[in-house]
Amino acid sequence: MLVLLAMLFEDTSKQVIHNFPHLLITVIFCIAQVLIYIYTFTDKLSQKLVGILVPIITVAVIVLFPKTVDFTVSEALPDETVLTEDAVVSVEDTDIAEITISNTGEDSSVLIHAHAYGTT
Repeated sequence: MLVLLAMLFEDTSKQVIHNFPHLLITVIFCIAQVLIYIYTFTDKLSQKLVGILVPIITVAVIVLFPKTVDFTVSEALPDETVLTEDAVVSVEDTDIAEITISNTGEDSSVLIHAHAYGTT
């Protein structure tokens, strides 16, 4: 349970940083719940230390070894958008994603290859 709460804390704290104050209560609740679990279910000091270290180590592992992103998807464009043979797609940051035109004409679509999380 402590690992699950630590994972929830890590994920929501990232979102709180970018969209303050959304999910702030969730982050506070996760911290409080870990402390209440440790206080309620442990008797010895060594158990309390292990109970504190498990969530800290979990968050550290998640932060130090982030999820890798590498996927490719083909997206059809809306019916109103029609790409011609000489159409060009530009991306501001090619470290995040590469976009190429896969079909032109009535069934226009683009091929998106993402390398990292972010906006481009």
